[in-house]
Amino acid sequence: MRKRQDDESPTAAKPFRSVAWYLLGLAWGADRRAVIACVAVSLTQGIGTALAVTVVRRVATVVLTSVGGGGARSGGVAALLIPAAVLAVAGLASQVLSGIETYRQSVLADKTTVAATEQVLAAAMRAELVRFEDPAFYDRVVRARTASAYPGSMVQSILALLHAAIYALALTASVALMAWMTVPLLLLAVVPVWLESRRANRSWYELALAQSEQLRGTMHFESMLTGRAEAAEIRAFAAGPTLLRRWHRDRTAMLTEQIRWHRIYTLRMTAARVASVAVTMTAIAALAVLAGAGVLSFATATAIVVATQLLMAQLTSLATTVSTIGKRRLFITDLMRFTEDMPPETPTPPPHPFTTLTTQDVGFTYPGAETPALTGITLELRAGEVIGLVGHNGSGKTTLTKILAGLYSPSTGHLSRDGNPLSAKDLPALRASTTLVLQTPARYPLTAVDNIAFGTTTPDHAAVTTAATRAGIHPHLTELPHGYNTILSKERTDGTDLSGGQWQKIAIARAFYRDTPLLILDEPTTGLDPLAEADLYHRLRTLHPGHTIILVTHRLANIQAADRIYVLDRGRITESGTHQQLLSQRGTYHHLYNLQASAYHPHLSPHHPRNSTTTPL
Repeated sequence: MRKRQDDESPTAAKPFRSVAWYLLGLAWGADRRAVIACVAVSLTQGIGTALAVTVVRRVATVVLTSVGGGGARSGGVAALLIPAAVLAVAGLASQVLSGIETYRQSVLADKTTVAATEQVLAAAMRAELVRFEDPAFYDRVVRARTASAYPGSMVQSILALLHAAIYALALTASVALMAWMTVPLLLLAVVPVWLESRRANRSWYELALAQSEQLRGTMHFESMLTGRAEAAEIRAFAAGPTLLRRWHRDRTAMLTEQIRWHRIYTLRMTAARVASVAVTMTAIAALAVLAGAGVLSFATATAIVVATQLLMAQLTSLATTVSTIGKRRLFITDLMRFTEDMPPETPTPPPHPFTTLTTQDVGFTYPGAETPALTGITLELRAGEVIGLVGHNGSGKTTLTKILAGLYSPSTGHLSRDGNPLSAKDLPALRASTTLVLQTPARYPLTAVDNIAFGTTTPDHAAVTTAATRAGIHPHLTELPHGYNTILSKERTDGTDLSGGQWQKIAIARAFYRDTPLLILDEPTTGLDPLAEADLYHRLRTLHPGHTIILVTHRLANIQAADRIYVLDRGRITESGTHQQLLSQRGTYHHLYNLQASAYHPHLSPHHPRNSTTTPL
């Protein structure tokens, strides 16, 4: 994975050239014909503008000659026809070309924004799971997602910059040929605006950086207030007004700082523009002096004044465009660094069956945490075994399953497959060989087919039906409005929702469809009724021989038949063995088992002398 140098400031922008090439690369990949068309139009219009200044000079000469000659007025009118016709044709052509350029730029901007957003999503997809435990990473995600909206308009700005630069160069050349001594003054007029733009760009980004976490908080409030999942509970607790007030408080605080920034920027930029106008007027005054002294003809002076006005408009456009690009260059830097820092995309390897999967003295610490979540974990999984993981909440069970699934890389120790140590580059193969069913699986607003065949491009419909049948959800799916093709979301047209238990069965069907050598079930029956729970464990026993199953559960009756059970406490394995062996140790497992059994058999109170019994629940 590519990483930034430690001494590189997070607020340091990428060089303008790097940002420009990145954006143009995005645009070129999105629609190269549009890029070529926009550049060609800008070149044509720039050259046309320079020629127009020459025509204006010719017109001024003819007019002044006609006025001075008195009787030659009819000849002067005739002499004006050709320049006037040239200007008319040039103006018409300019309007047509501008229309073409506007259309091409709009299409190009949309395509470039889509390409940038895809890059951010792909980069987030490649990020290691553990990074999602780090708040600083979320801030980077928010900034990158915010920045992904800018490339389209930034490409337009770069093309506008190119457009203005071509115009400015053409006009500067025209002015220089007529009165070169005025050019330095005209260029100097842009300096105040340029300097203030650079200062404003930096301060705006620093404000956005300081508000990134606060912005994320307001986005969470917006999601809660408008989301379907939270709607019922928010109304049941009448929490809406409280959440809205908190959103308003945080958003107002952000807005206050932003208004303050805009006030300072407006005052400083106004002063810079006044200075620019003063320098421009000085240049025009110099032209008047030169014309009065006879150094320049009045026709030439007139043409220079026209060119000066056009040039200042283009230079102002240049400064404004550079300001816009500079203001957003820092955000594009966030986007570039985010996509660069994520691991490169690698092809998904095929499932790799194993004979043994072991952990050796494995430890794991979450980002920013001082206390390890796991310490000294050593265990062995054999092909075809059923393994149980039990322990109090927060004992490290879920963290351990994510390490065994290849989702987390151990902080200390290592995993081995068939005696071969696994490195970070081997984890994708381990993930491909593992299916993880979480306690609260995600509910994807996709069709039932896509939910079960999740992660596959072309679902095998027969295999989907088989998996749904084994999970016990097939009868319900056939009754949906569009059967397996029904979208499982009430937020979508013609969509529907499932109960918690039915969603749990969808997740289990997904596991059956994936059919990997290792299946990890983290409290898989939380949303199921007792009958469905018993049916699920019966179905699990029908898996093909050789599949290894890890069951994480608080209901100890479900793992009595496990080949081996590990008890975790505060990130360590404190007990291990079969159900009978653990009961005979009279430790934590013994206590928890009899505590649960006492709810069904009062004479088996955990404090009763007979609490060593192994009577099944």
